[in-house]
Amino acid sequence: MSMLPVEKTSTNIKSDSYDFAEECIPGKISNVDEPQNLFELYRILKALGDPVRLKLVSLILQSSNHEACLCNLNLSFNLSQPTLSHHLKILKDTKVLIKTKRANWSYFSVNPILMDLIVQMFDLDLS
Repeated sequence: MSMLPVEKTSTNIKSDSYDFAEECIPGKISNVDEPQNLFELYRILKALGDPVRLKLVSLILQSSNHEACLCNLNLSFNLSQPTLSHHLKILKDTKVLIKTKRANWSYFSVNPILMDLIVQMFDLDLS
């Protein structure tokens, strides 16, 4: 991956591979300085980086009460049920989604604490 050269000044920050101008580094990311937090953030963003999983989260957020039944999610994809379940498991394992069982039905909702943390970390305005 090539990067445009950054003019060498006293405000540059040296990483292992690249020099970054200080103003290019968002201040909010400093909230995840600890390696464990960075690894968790990496896992979450990696899970959300798949188009199917990103669409799943989007559909759930657009559903009434920000919750969707597995049977309804199945209708929105041209995927087999095991493939869709695999994607949902990854989102559940990374705590992006919360699964609730009601009788024979599984409902999924987006973890509000996790979403709040991501919004705060990147200083996003979702209003």
